[in-house]
Amino acid sequence: MNSSDNDASQPQPRVLVIDDDEIARAFLTEILRDEFEVLTARSAKTGLQMARQSVPDVVLLDYKIPGMDGHEALAEIRRAPELADTPIIFVTADGRDELEVHSIELGAVDFVTKPVHAKILITRLKSHIEIKQRQDRLRRLALIDGLTGIPNRRQFDETLDREWRRTTRDGGWLSLTMIDIDYFKQFNDTYGHSAGDDCLKSVAEQIVGCLQRPADLAARFGG
Repeated sequence: MNSSDNDASQPQPRVLVIDDDEIARAFLTEILRDEFEVLTARSAKTGLQMARQSVPDVVLLDYKIPGMDGHEALAEIRRAPELADTPIIFVTADGRDELEVHSIELGAVDFVTKPVHAKILITRLKSHIEIKQRQDRLRRLALIDGLTGIPNRRQFDETLDREWRRTTRDGGWLSLTMIDIDYFKQFNDTYGHSAGDDCLKSVAEQIVGCLQRPADLAARFGG
């Protein structure tokens, strides 16, 4: 398989456009759709619902939208744990310097004034998505147990907190199972730590093989 075939197999980055102006939404969709999967919403409330259902790689947010201003919308998006690290770019006709500075201070990664230059916007989007992907890769490495290759205690804690919040918000059940290996110290003492490491890897593989749903998580809690 050549590199072009491999690139074609990769899903398009997902961009969520939140703008109450129908013409602006249509224009952004038109200039972005060849390189991105584009979702659109005309209000912050609808945009937040869409973002929770289909987490975007980046959000393009107008400053003046129905129900709240862009800074309030940014804060609402940031409150959702699954969206806390999603890059947010303001795209607005209000080009005041103080508004741009305050937007960046509040957590926006960029500020683009209308009318939008298509090539510049696409370049900025790609840059912010690439930065986010690198950060995600580093973060994933920090959340993996080096021996077994499954999530570590830190990822377990973060996932439990996120799923607890989701269950509290949406209702439903949350199940948790703690598994221990009996007589593991004796096994180590008898066969050596190398064999003990192989045993832990094997047990982790067996547990991971039992997972059935995308949200299921097997993690090494400690020990």
